[in-house]
Amino acid sequence: MNLKNLQAAQHAGKIEDSRHTTVYNYAGIPIYGAAGIHETAFSLVEDLHLKKDSPILILGAGPGAFDQRLLDHGFSNITAVEFIKESYRVSGTKLHDSDLNQDFSHLGKYDLIIALEIIEHLENQFHFIREIKKSLTSTGYLILSSPNAESSFSRIKYFLLAKLQYFSQEELLLTGHINPIFRHILDFNLSQSGLKILKVLGNDNVWKEMIWKHVNLFVRFVSIFLYLLSFLELRRNLEHNQTINIFLIGNKN
Repeated sequence: MNLKNLQAAQHAGKIEDSRHTTVYNYAGIPIYGAAGIHETAFSLVEDLHLKKDSPILILGAGPGAFDQRLLDHGFSNITAVEFIKESYRVSGTKLHDSDLNQDFSHLGKYDLIIALEIIEHLENQFHFIREIKKSLTSTGYLILSSPNAESSFSRIKYFLLAKLQYFSQEELLLTGHINPIFRHILDFNLSQSGLKILKVLGNDNVWKEMIWKHVNLFVRFVSIFLYLLSFLELRRNLEHNQTINIFLIGNKN
């Protein structure tokens, strides 16, 4: 499958891994991502105390679960970008079908841009951030999420199997994750556009499901051993055990 066909399949919702189920939803609208992402991201929105008519842009909106959440909390000026418009289930927003691999800054200026679980699907993270910078007002914010390729679990998995968590060769097609986001590269990328990370949250602890919820007792036992082994890693940070990183990003000045 070439990249063009891969993108078409991603946008049409034909490639979803076992985590992407309609069990995780908002108001009956499916959320294609790991549980807790939207709730955590919305907590960041609430902390910003934006005016209800502030212009907000949702990139990679999917069926529109986050958009509906914003509408239900009184936000009234929402623009959504979803490549396959037929998959979008929300009314009361402005909808565009732009390809986020291309320029989208012509859509206007926004006080808040939401980009949840999309940057890892795109070809050029630097172009994506440049377009976001052009689309932000001088006091605007970006809420960005992506699978944590540098978690302690991912590091150990790579050490043992030479495969990053969520970015193995198999997952290129199963999830469409083609662009792992590393913190030092993201920091550099943002700095090139005059942006910086203000806060980092996560949706869940990467070891929680493996140790406490996995149905296979042997896997749970091995996971405990690997978790203890993870404390020997030299480079530990706030995102060390997070499954998904959720960043609040703003202008440097």
